[in-house]
Amino acid sequence: AGTDFGGARRRLAVQFAELSAEITRRLFGTFSLGGRELPETRPVRRDLVRRVIALDPVIDQALGESSDLRHRSPILQAAVGGLFAALSGWRMVAVHLERLPSNQGRREADIVLGNIPQELRSVPSEGEAKSWAIDPSGARRACAAAARALTTLPNDTPSLQLLADQTTRALIGVRRALDGLLLLADPARRIPGSASARLYVPDLLPSLLDGARVFVTIGAVELFWIVTEWPNGPQALVFATIGVILFAQRADQAYATVMSFMVGVALSAVFAAIVEFAVLPGVATFAGFGLAIGLVLVPAGALMAQP
Repeated sequence: AGTDFGGARRRLAVQFAELSAEITRRLFGTFSLGGRELPETRPVRRDLVRRVIALDPVIDQALGESSDLRHRSPILQAAVGGLFAALSGWRMVAVHLERLPSNQGRREADIVLGNIPQELRSVPSEGEAKSWAIDPSGARRACAAAARALTTLPNDTPSLQLLADQTTRALIGVRRALDGLLLLADPARRIPGSASARLYVPDLLPSLLDGARVFVTIGAVELFWIVTEWPNGPQALVFATIGVILFAQRADQAYATVMSFMVGVALSAVFAAIVEFAVLPGVATFAGFGLAIGLVLVPAGALMAQP
């Protein structure tokens, strides 16, 4: 009760909504692409796989912050599995359409798209998909209706059967992801089928590595503080502790983030030294002081806001 501020739950819900919407939008966009354009979707799928993998630490944070999610964690685990299943189904569809003759691929793609509700064919963009995080019920019903329609679709050829089956598989995966999103949006709601989730065994190695990084970093800073008798050691210890705890959770992005942070800290130290020793000694008013530090803080803040 004292630590649940809702931040991790909201962040996880937004990520589930954006991933579900983007996979759905790109899946149906594949049906409208030509054969030469289909190979370009492979880097997009790889990036989406990386983003789905990165959900694990966010789920752990949400479980640790919100006690009511702990006993229903299989729903969140099934939701992640659903995103992987949706990506796998999309891959099968894209590879199959890529290898089909253009006329046959266009005809079979139109047949599949004809059984998809307009609500799914016009999925909102990534920035607008946050509406799914508020109420995913409509999208869940649309996925279920589309899956039923494709299941009963009369398939004249094995090729059309493959497209319908893999699209159904992807839609069922998206619906499982939306079940997890519904849990985050409405924890009191009963979600059918959640008891069939697989047993989840957590991977302890990332946590152990994160703990080792924190231990080594804090120990090194304390040793440096004691040996040098640095008067600002406590501030340096706090600075290093906050940094290593935050960056240790970035998974495969940790190294690039830390390197960027180190470059920023080095530049900040240089600019701070210039302002303190070269500019501020000649400044006697508060307006001059504000202008002096603003010459550094305003451009630095603008650069930090860039992606």
